[in-house]
Amino acid sequence: GRIGGEEFALLLPQMDAQTALELAERLRLAVCDRAIEPGPVTVSIGVAGSNLLASGLSRRASDLLALADTALYEAKNGGRNRVVLAR
Repeated sequence: GRIGGEEFALLLPQMDAQTALELAERLRLAVCDRAIEPGPVTVSIGVAGSNLLASGLSRRASDLLALADTALYEAKNGGRNRVVLAR
């Protein structure tokens, strides 16, 4: 759902990072392929998985959202219209 402004989040329990990246890329392409006025539209996506959390952190949604948000801004700063996996 919408988490603010033009930002949305998907929670995908039990999905591995590679599958999440593939899904994010399909979503990016689907939105970009739409004729949206006043186009063109760019879509930047950050992906984070619970396996990326440091061992001391909990698996709270807020922690994952923070990681995904960092990846999102990396995608935007890297030229937009791309998918980035949180590191």
